[in-house]
Amino acid sequence: MSVKFLRPVAIVSQLDYKLGSSQLRFHQFRSKHFKLLQLFLLQNLQASTAMEMLHRIALAFFVVSIATFIDVKARKEEEDPGKFQRVSRIATNVETQFSTIDGRNVSDCSITGTWSIPQYGEVTVSFNCYTDCNPIYALEIPLLSLTHTCKSDTTVALQKDGKQVLIKERGLGDCCDISYEEAHIGDLGTGGYLDEKCGTPSSPPTYTSREHLTEGFLGVSGCGLWTLNVTDHAGGDTGTITALGIRFAS
Repeated sequence: MSVKFLRPVAIVSQLDYKLGSSQLRFHQFRSKHFKLLQLFLLQNLQASTAMEMLHRIALAFFVVSIATFIDVKARKEEEDPGKFQRVSRIATNVETQFSTIDGRNVSDCSITGTWSIPQYGEVTVSFNCYTDCNPIYALEIPLLSLTHTCKSDTTVALQKDGKQVLIKERGLGDCCDISYEEAHIGDLGTGGYLDEKCGTPSSPPTYTSREHLTEGFLGVSGCGLWTLNVTDHAGGDTGTITALGIRFAS
């Protein structure tokens, strides 16, 4: 004997029920709220008759529907563009140093300060690097200091002349605290990807950018406006940027 019933596609992508073995399998729950509902269903959808089982399924899906409505409403509120904050800052205390390595000019530009990362929003910190304007041959970030209360909610990117390189990606690992203390980031870091680290990553060792820094800015003029973009993709978190330094050869 088999029982067929309608199921909300937005909630469950596969639902199989076998009266003989009393097994209920759920796959692809859309959010963490439904994990609790899954446990509820597995514990309560045990019935001695098919009619009693259908009554319990109807009650369970009523509860799921209410949870879905609340979940969708919360997501819409969180993703409302009107609530997304965008903050721009200009750093003026730029320190610049010059050197020569293997016949190439090497420029170091760094800034320090205190710039808050808005909850569910982005902050851009821009600064002018006053150096020669030859095309970039190689680039690294010898200095990045910032804190945030949820690693998996944030992205960090470096921008210049319409190009962007992702340094730290969101959604990797747990929502743990991060506190980068003068982290050194390059294309071949020995400490692994920066966005996989919780706690207090500091250098040494060096860490790897999520996207290739040199390839992303190869041929771009080193002088002019550089921008660090840090985005918090969810509310309820706090964070601060305190230092950034770039080094490039031309």
